[in-house]
Amino acid sequence: MTTKARTRKPGPAKPKPEFISREEGRPILEEQAQKNLGMSAAEFIRKWDAGEFENPDTPAIISVYMLLPLVR
Repeated sequence: MTTKARTRKPGPAKPKPEFISREEGRPILEEQAQKNLGMSAAEFIRKWDAGEFENPDTPAIISVYMLLPLVR
């Protein structure tokens, strides 16, 4: 009995990761802080670092928090 080697069909091309600079990340954070929280990115960062958010587990705050690595 002979066995035939299986060959894989080529799948879709894997997307290449894109990197953005801190300068490119700042407007993204600014836009989302304004849209979700009605405050500037600078104000959000200051309040976050000072622990001033009473309930930081809200979706609006988390969605902005997750963008902090773009500027730090």
